[in-house]
Amino acid sequence: MRSFRIFASLVGFPMMLAATAAHAGCYKYYALADQQCNGADGCEGSYPVEICYFGCTSGTCEEDVNSGLCCGHQYFLPQIYPEHLL
Repeated sequence: MRSFRIFASLVGFPMMLAATAAHAGCYKYYALADQQCNGADGCEGSYPVEICYFGCTSGTCEEDVNSGLCCGHQYFLPQIYPEHLL
């Protein structure tokens, strides 16, 4: 039973973040570890992995709004829209 609660909390927490990301609240960017990428002609690189997290900027957060390329592979980053700009 205890392992089920741990599993449920590990699965539920990211879902909670995703569900709240589009609603008005207070956010900040939270940087996770950089992701490595490889591509054609021996291309090697990395790109930042960020999420919106609870913070001091009042507004909304949209996931996967900004994008970039790393060795030909597209990645996405979130965007916080402050309340005073809405």
